[in-house]
Amino acid sequence: MQFRFWSLPRAPGFGTLPRVWYGGVDLGKRNSKIVVLSAGGKTILEAGVKTTAESFRRIFAQMEGPGEIACEPSIRAHWLAAEFEHLGIPVRIGDPSRIRRLSKTKLKKGRIDGRTLAELLRSGLFPDLRIPPSKTAWTFSYDPK
Repeated sequence: MQFRFWSLPRAPGFGTLPRVWYGGVDLGKRNSKIVVLSAGGKTILEAGVKTTAESFRRIFAQMEGPGEIACEPSIRAHWLAAEFEHLGIPVRIGDPSRIRRLSKTKLKKGRIDGRTLAELLRSGLFPDLRIPPSKTAWTFSYDPK
């Protein structure tokens, strides 16, 4: 696991990280890449981690203040949203075709990187997909009669 932290300029009278942060997660089958930006667009954290709940909790437990996470839709996106729902960190899943149109980078193999997701989230341009609440997402009625 590799971590890179950048020091942020501190405002007079304040000795903490920015109160709002935006995370972009490029979910992979085994490994994922995480980029966290401050409200001003400075990189707070850039890390490559294993795609496990423990790895994600360890990374985001270090973040101070309210924040949110963005990821692209995949089978693991709902897992990520469910994991962070317990921590009170909202996870937003984006519409990939609209993200590609908003992003000016050339994307390889259809993958959207964490920096692009975090930047769109920070700027208020992130195109959300609607996710049903976890209590109703997978419920259905079955009458065996």
